[in-house]
Amino acid sequence: MSWSKDTTKLLLSLSYDGSGYAGWIIQPHQQTIQGALNQAIKKVTKTTDFKTLGASKTDAGVHALDQKVVLTCAFQPQNLERFQHALNKALPKDLHIQNIEVVDTDFNLHQMVQEKTYRYTLSESWVLNQQRYSLLWHGRKLVADELQRLAQVFIGHHNFQNFCGLSQAEIAQQPQATWREIKNITVEHHGSQISFLIQGPTFIRYQIRMIVGAILAVYEGKKYQAADLSKFLENPQVQKFPKVAPSEGLCLEKIILK
Repeated sequence: MSWSKDTTKLLLSLSYDGSGYAGWIIQPHQQTIQGALNQAIKKVTKTTDFKTLGASKTDAGVHALDQKVVLTCAFQPQNLERFQHALNKALPKDLHIQNIEVVDTDFNLHQMVQEKTYRYTLSESWVLNQQRYSLLWHGRKLVADELQRLAQVFIGHHNFQNFCGLSQAEIAQQPQATWREIKNITVEHHGSQISFLIQGPTFIRYQIRMIVGAILAVYEGKKYQAADLSKFLENPQVQKFPKVAPSEGLCLEKIILK
């Protein structure tokens, strides 16, 4: 494979099954998505003179269909199609690069993200999903219209302090970090599966999983009522909502760039 020596930036669209991985970002002594990608790049290019940056720091067990990754490197593949093929051959079977393109050297990934779409999927019955075999099994009848009604309270610009994984110390350092906008939540029912499609510019750690967990807790009606969602959302000092949906049902479905 031939290279030019100019420093360049490449934009990758990466899909992966997050089962068995400790999330996106590299961690010591842990198998991560970024770590697996970097190993493949190192194997193909025979160099460590590069950096990767993901648009979303997906948590352990979370999947992606369209993670955006910027590869900054001291080389430029002269044939992107061959480079993509070589990387996919070097990657584990549960990671796949959908597309690679060259971007300007001043391209700022985080500033270019316009909207992210996450899908949280549950099944009313046990199924083997060929793409994500770790699909969450909820095991009871779910009514999409009722779930949609409960989800409406989260749409808009809110302080999600009680629906995120940030510690009190982290919030104290960045008081505005818990303010986020959710543009839309759509609940879809397909066969035995229910999906929450959640769209917004940015999200905080565990935010989507805590929102889904809260909606399901209210839907079950054992301890929480619909009014509790507003109480936890509008009163940040109350406490964090205690229900967090498992990671295996969550997928980063789409990232739209400006």
